[in-house]
Amino acid sequence: MMPKDILYYSNKLKFDDILVDIVSGEATYLKIANSKIDSVVNDNSTNGSLFLSKSKKLISEDLPDVSDKSVKSTLKKAAKTIGKLSPKNDYYGIAEGPFNYKGRGKPDAKISGFQIKDVVDVAEQIISELDYKDVKDIAGMVTLEKLKDSLMTNKDVNANSSTAYIKVTAHITTKEGFSYQETAAFSKYSEINIKKFCDNLYYTVSQIKTKGKIKSDTYDLIYKPSSASNLLQEVTAAATMSEIENGSFLKGRLEHKVADENVSIIDSGIAKGMISSSCYDDEGYPTKDNSVIENGILKTYLYNWSEAKKHNTESTGNAGLIESEPNTLIFKHKNPKKSLDSLISEIDKGILVTNTWYTRFDNHSTGDFSTVPRDLAIYIEKGEPKFAISQIKGTQTVGIRVNDNIIRMLKNIESASKSPVQAISWDAEEPALVPDILVKDVKVTTV
Repeated sequence: MMPKDILYYSNKLKFDDILVDIVSGEATYLKIANSKIDSVVNDNSTNGSLFLSKSKKLISEDLPDVSDKSVKSTLKKAAKTIGKLSPKNDYYGIAEGPFNYKGRGKPDAKISGFQIKDVVDVAEQIISELDYKDVKDIAGMVTLEKLKDSLMTNKDVNANSSTAYIKVTAHITTKEGFSYQETAAFSKYSEINIKKFCDNLYYTVSQIKTKGKIKSDTYDLIYKPSSASNLLQEVTAAATMSEIENGSFLKGRLEHKVADENVSIIDSGIAKGMISSSCYDDEGYPTKDNSVIENGILKTYLYNWSEAKKHNTESTGNAGLIESEPNTLIFKHKNPKKSLDSLISEIDKGILVTNTWYTRFDNHSTGDFSTVPRDLAIYIEKGEPKFAISQIKGTQTVGIRVNDNIIRMLKNIESASKSPVQAISWDAEEPALVPDILVKDVKVTTV
């Protein structure tokens, strides 16, 4: 069933607000295992989502099946269920169009034309580049997605977009037994550089030959892009009005210093080349660049249409179906260094953190949190990488935890490398444009 047809049947049931979003596309998933192509799966799918309101009562439904029978059944159930719900008294509707999305860009023609053989070519190049570096084992994934989105509402919104991108993940194990993983994403054919990706991957793990232990203490940390994206996306998430109303660590801090004066963080829906960019948010409102932090000062919160109405301001183009959500994060530093090596050379006692997971807040309102470095963490002493941290003998487990305050860490960002990349992390699957980042005096505990 097409969005206009779903809208037609929804109108018959007399909902106040109706939003229909249908996504169709093709995805190719290639798995690398034991340094060989293990499997290739190609999938075509169409699914959607539905948001409805009636007398300030809200309901959201997934549409895994968009056939007439399935959609009509879902609508009938929603009509019965919504009457039993409690109203959300501070709800003020969805975006009211029409909107102009012209000139917002189209997917890269070459990536849009990729077929299975092109995905295989990328995988073979990864294997070839890393085999040449004489690693013991290579594993990973190459994913190609080509998607079309169609969004319609009963508030005069009719939005359509297309995207195509490729994601690569590679995990290597060296002959010395050290392992490391990196992920990269590309929506521009001209930016696909598998050799550079593999060189960076191998260079990081090739710097160490031994394992060692450290003590619980304060260290200077260099966050590689994957781990930096995990940390920084907690900041833009905390800037959404949905989180502000729940007492996030940025509540009440507008126009206050929350980061080093050289640091700026942008929430962008329109960043060129980012795989998560879209010309509209989840309710069809045009996206834009929002300066969340500018020269260390918190400048804005992020709103959907209803939240903006409630707070007497304008939407920032950050709608999720129920509450505001961040778009793509872009990190900027006024005085970046040339390279990762130049950051390492500045450290007297520190740790290179490649990946993290299990980022959890002990106190959302103050920003106290912890996160667990994984895969590979390298101890640095007097400007030189010394060893891979391994607190538990006989395992690959790093065995350390970062325990600190996120605002204090933002204020302690000393520098960054010059070349940001489109990074994805374990806890933050949406890409962010971030470089390597140096944070001074971070509390680290060991097992």
